Amino acid sequence: MQRNSRSLAEWVIMIGFGLLALSGLQRFGVSLTSWYWLTNAGVTPGPLYLALSGALLGLLGLLAFFWLLLRGRAYGRVVMAAALLFALIYWLDRVLISRADGLGANLVFAILVTIVSLLFTALVLRPWRKQ
Repeated sequence: MQRNSRSLAEWVIMIGFGLLALSGLQRFGVSLTSWYWLTNAGVTPGPLYLALSGALLGLLGLLAFFWLLLRGRAYGRVVMAAALLFALIYWLDRVLISRADGLGANLVFAILVTIVSLLFTALVLRPWRKQ
C-alpha cells in the first residue's frame, strides 16, 4: 500500500466536510437571495446572521476538506481543530441562537452524533502524532 493512499475512513471525513461546506455555502446563498422574504417574515436571528454563519461554515468546511485532500502541514491537527470548531459553533447556535423550545428536540441524538463524529475524526486522523 502506498504512503499517499487514503483510507476509507479519511474519505468519509473528507466527504463529510465537503457536505458541511456545501450546506454552509447554500445557507449563505439562500439567505442572500431570500433576504427580502426573511426580513418581512421576521425570521430571527435574521438574514445577516444566516448569511455570515453560512459563509463561515462553508469556508471552514472547504478549508478542512482541501487541507485533508492535499495533506497540508499537520493535517490531522488542522482538520481536528476544524471538527472541534464545527461542533462548538453548532452547539453555541443550538443553545444561544435557536429558539428555546427547539433545544430539547432530539437532544440525546445530537449529543451522540457530536461525540461519535469527534471520536471518529480523532481516531482516524490521530492529531497527537507527528505528521
